[in-house]
Amino acid sequence: RIQILFERPSLDMSNVDTPEINIDDIILHVETPLIYSAPLSKIAQRDVYCKLENTQPSGSFKLRGIGHACRLAVKNGATHLVCSSGGNAGLATAYSANQLGVRATVFTMDGLPQPVLRKFYDLGCDIHIGGPVWDVCDATAKRFVKQLEKQGTRVMYVHPFDMAAVHDGHSTLVHEVWVGRVTIQHSILDTIYYIVYTIHPSPR
Repeated sequence: RIQILFERPSLDMSNVDTPEINIDDIILHVETPLIYSAPLSKIAQRDVYCKLENTQPSGSFKLRGIGHACRLAVKNGATHLVCSSGGNAGLATAYSANQLGVRATVFTMDGLPQPVLRKFYDLGCDIHIGGPVWDVCDATAKRFVKQLEKQGTRVMYVHPFDMAAVHDGHSTLVHEVWVGRVTIQHSILDTIYYIVYTIHPSPR
């Protein structure tokens, strides 16, 4: 059984004139600072640079990948985006949907901190409790997507991490590091590992 924490009413916009907007012109993620970290470099015994993805407009380091997936979905006709998340992926989906002008429903877990729920609310998405853990929550979100599809809704399920479009979106981070002309003597993957796990310990 789905517990609905917050669901916004549907609005009939059929009689409202809205300007044509090129989806590709809507800015979702922004270029973020790349800074040298002395403390992390000391621990790792190599130069570590932090790409500050926590400064993205959504407050989530997943905005690049999730935003790209959401943009593609809307370009292909989706009017409703659905995601399961314990925080970062949901924030990125909610923010992207808000910017792209479509509806979003985020399925999250029991006991999520109130500040995170408030962020979802402020971004204008519907918030459903899908289960006690992420796996159950994700399965509930997928069932919800099937229900919407049966109703004729043009819906897209956005996976929080395992999705080709998400991977493509995140790859722009590597491009920014490259063009930033910063000399990194060790692997970029080591650098990204430190970015993710110092900002948020959960990959979801």
